[in-house]
Order: sequence, then C-alpha cells, then structure tokens
Amino acid sequence: MTTEIKAGSYIKIPKGTLVHQYGKVDKITKRDSVAQVTQIYEQYDWEDGFRIELPTEVRWSENNKSTLLSNVEPAEAPAPHKVDEVKAKEPTLRQRMVKGTKWKLTQDAQVTKEKRVPVKYPNGRMGYNSETELDFIVPAGTEIEIAGKASSYSPWYSSGVWLPVVAKGYAKGFYIEYKELNKKPEQIGEAEVIPMFAIWDTAKKQYYVGYDYGAYDYATRTRNGDGLAYTDKLAKSKKFKRLADVRVHALIQTGYYDDLPESWDSVPEWMCGRKLFDVPDTWEIVKYDKLTKKEIERIELVDTFKRSWRLRELTVKYSSAVRKVYGDLEKKKKLNDWSAIMMFKKKNESNWGYWTEELTQKEIEEINELLGRFGDEVKIQKGHSGFAVAIKDAMTATMIRLAYQGDLECAIIDFTTMKEVVAE
Repeated sequence: MTTEIKAGSYIKIPKGTLVHQYGKVDKITKRDSVAQVTQIYEQYDWEDGFRIELPTEVRWSENNKSTLLSNVEPAEAPAPHKVDEVKAKEPTLRQRMVKGTKWKLTQDAQVTKEKRVPVKYPNGRMGYNSETELDFIVPAGTEIEIAGKASSYSPWYSSGVWLPVVAKGYAKGFYIEYKELNKKPEQIGEAEVIPMFAIWDTAKKQYYVGYDYGAYDYATRTRNGDGLAYTDKLAKSKKFKRLADVRVHALIQTGYYDDLPESWDSVPEWMCGRKLFDVPDTWEIVKYDKLTKKEIERIELVDTFKRSWRLRELTVKYSSAVRKVYGDLEKKKKLNDWSAIMMFKKKNESNWGYWTEELTQKEIEEINELLGRFGDEVKIQKGHSGFAVAIKDAMTATMIRLAYQGDLECAIIDFTTMKEVVAE
C-alpha cells in the first residue's frame, strides 16, 4: 500500500509510468525499476483564496526524478552490489596511448602538414583554402613517446584524432594522426600510474556521487533521508585528483570552515558554506588507476575526518598555527616531549573575530631570526596571522620573551590546557 512509502524506503516504478525530471521532457518508463525515496512531496495550489490539494508526488535520488505517489508501490531494497563480480574492462589501444607511454612502430606512418591553396571566391575576392599534404614518413621500427593529450584537431585545424609525439632521430616533436598509429604498434614502455580517488560506502556497497539537493524540502526546511546519492559504477562516481581533495570535500560538506576564525583570509569563500550532511562511518577512500580503472588500494577516511573535527576547537580558541603544531606532535606521539606552545599573534583591533590581519614580511623575518637561534629546542609553525612555537621548558620561553623586541602579542599555552580543549 502507498501508506507504507516514506523517505528512505524503496519503491517499485512499473513499466509505463510517467516520470518527471526538472528541466527535461516527461518520459514513460520502458521497464520496471526500483529506487530509494528521498522525498514525499505534498502539492497544492491557490484559487480564489482557497487552498486546493493536488496529487502527492514521490521523488528519488536518481537525478531528482519524480512521479505521482499513486503510480508506485513499496518494494524491497535491492541486493548489495557485488564488487568481486565486476571486471575492469581492458583499455583500448587509443586509451592506452596516454602521455609517457612508449611505442615501436611496426609499419610506416605518414606525417602530414598544411598546404595553403589560393582560391577565387564568387564575389571576385581572392582567399586561401587549407589542404594537407604528406610531410614525411616515419619508418617502421621507429620508437616514439606520446608527449601529451590527444586533440580532435591538428595544429592546422584538420579534423581527426591527433597525438603529439617525440621520436628518436627527430629534432622536434610532431603531431601524427591516430589512424597512422593504429597499425598494431608494439608497446615498449608504460606511463606512470595516474592515481584517482573515489569514496566507497562499505555498507551500501556503492560509490558516492554527491549530495542530492532534491532531498531538501525548502518549504518545511527539512531534509528527507541523508540526501546522499550513490552509484554502482565507478565511472559515475564523484572523482578526485588528489587524496587531500577527498578529505577537504568531506570537511566542506559538513561545515568545517563555516564561521571558522581565519577562514575568510585563508580559504575561498565557497568552502565556507553550512553543513549539508554527516559523513557516514562506513565511508572509505578508493585509490585507482585513471587509465585501467583498476583499484590500487583502500585508504581510511573517517578516522582522519573525526580527528580534524576534534582539533578544530584549537583553531577557534587560539589559531590554525597552534592546531597544526599540536596535531603534528600528537600524530607523532610526542606531546609529552614538549611543555607548552608560545603564540605570537597580530593584535586584533577589530570586533569582528573572523577577520585577521596578515603578518608583514618584517614581522616574519624578526621571528624567524629570533627562533633560529634556539635550534631543536623549539618547533615552529607559521600561520596566517601569527606563529606557534612549541617549547620544551620554561627557561626557553623566558629567553625568547626577553629577546623579542617586536610588536606581536605573545602568549603561552600549556599542553594540559590544550588537551582539555580538544577533549571538550
């Protein structure tokens, strides 16, 4: 019965159902399918001052599609996706010809060049047409290396697929059309693995795609479900070029930088938005090869994420430089080797705590020159508006204070106090 359907439950969408998708033409489904509900949307309109109830809609996370609630019926959750049964497809020759790969030609390959041919137009004016002609032939047995990305046009705008190459015996690199290389060349050198990253949910057995804004009901200011969209296919997942990008993405989506002191000076404004969702404890990072799509390794995500949030309060209370020093010593399990942190900071004369003045070059040089005298007795971390300096004993702190003649404020925070802040 439709009364059993709610946000988070699964529905069966029968063949022949009229489905609406915002910004696109309504379509009739061609087969039965199962989807997870993100929102039950009660529709209404106004006519002559009276509220008129309209048929209720149900929405699901696949590109924010919807249909009438009366069109669907409850369904069981689909079986978990079995990763072991998915075999990575072998890349084609064209896909393997990436920058850095080395090949040996087994047949001659032609290299063409542009030729400008004078032409007289119907209006009597003279002009030129571009034609290509043979420039030279690269003989079989020549070793070449792919020097860059393929292009759909040559340097003289001839259509096709063109690859920049360098070859032994040729002073300059040149472009060669792919059809001239697609003659069973022998690969003699691999390119370096280009790592890519994705997020995998170990409970759902699916890849993370992103946040589904259709799951948020702006009328009631409520969110239906967790608002997260997933896919069975790696190709459709959200992709990251660096490991750090994955970790920062998780922090941004959970509001880590929202109202964080120094954030307005040190990170772009778009990173400082409010929280959209909670990161599930079942998330982990998948590192894979961009070319072959083969998995390289699994990397933890949640422990580092929670640790970043736990240390966030040190930035709020003191500064990002203090947080970095504390976090580095904690990670290396050396907190007990140091007694306190000295904090040199610009005087904040503004009542607006989220704006901080940046250190001048003179102030940076003064601190570096002073602390350089103490060698391994201190551990230095520069921040946007100050320095954090780990010290081993009170004598070192006294000597630094007496020697410093600059204008920065100086404060000392012991590690016991910082541990209490982190534990709150």
